Amino acid sequence: MIHLLKQQKAEDSFVENISDKEFHTYFLKKKKEEEPVSETADSKVIMHDAAHFDEVLSRFEEGQLTKIDVRELEMPGPMQAILGELETLPAGNALYIDHKRIPVYLLEELAEKDFEVHIHNIEEGNVRMLIFYKK
Repeated sequence: MIHLLKQQKAEDSFVENISDKEFHTYFLKKKKEEEPVSETADSKVIMHDAAHFDEVLSRFEEGQLTKIDVRELEMPGPMQAILGELETLPAGNALYIDHKRIPVYLLEELAEKDFEVHIHNIEEGNVRMLIFYKK
């Protein structure tokens, strides 16, 4: 929440008083302004169904894949583990990740780098990702 406020991504907020000890705070996201066409994180992140994700995955042989499972790590463990693996990822190889959610902050971090990210959101708590250098 604080991150959204710092980046001024929240247009408005309100608090609902449930009881003396419980409050629910809601933030309304700002509407997107029209931006000039340029390469953004969205152009480097591709969402797939199972068949298309497997098609991209099949471009890499077993020896070209580094696999990690970050589903059981507490935040910010998943992001740290992924960034650590990407630092040593050889060109032509890919990082295959089992994650429990789509890591928005990681995608923002990778937007400035030359990676292509492919995501298959199987179900709640089960996301597959494939990250490799753009060609």
